[in-house]
Amino acid sequence: MIRPGLKDHLNKYLAENIRRFHLPLSLYAAIDQYVDWNRMNPLTSAAAREQTIIELMELFRLNSWPDLVRYCFYRHTYFMDSIPAIIGSFDSLLEKNAGEPGNPAYSADRIIGPAVVPIRGRR
Repeated sequence: MIRPGLKDHLNKYLAENIRRFHLPLSLYAAIDQYVDWNRMNPLTSAAAREQTIIELMELFRLNSWPDLVRYCFYRHTYFMDSIPAIIGSFDSLLEKNAGEPGNPAYSADRIIGPAVVPIRGRR
């Protein structure tokens, strides 16, 4: 039996979010794969990290998504260990671009939140 009001809450949620763009699952998978690779290869060169990122972008077809998805991918891979000033600037860029038509809403907490922290913490 459905709780009273649940149907109304679900219909309201769908009405508010039906046209909202969500970051693709492939983005989260690519970030997770990069984090695993980086953990196994901590002393790699910048060129090797860049090559791995390009390969993951092709593998997960991130180039078929809006630019914001690729910016987000770089923010949480190549730049993940940068100094706070660089990370803050990157987050500002992402939040600014998120307001443009065709781009998903961006929140650093959405990427670094529950969906990714357990993945990063995996041993």
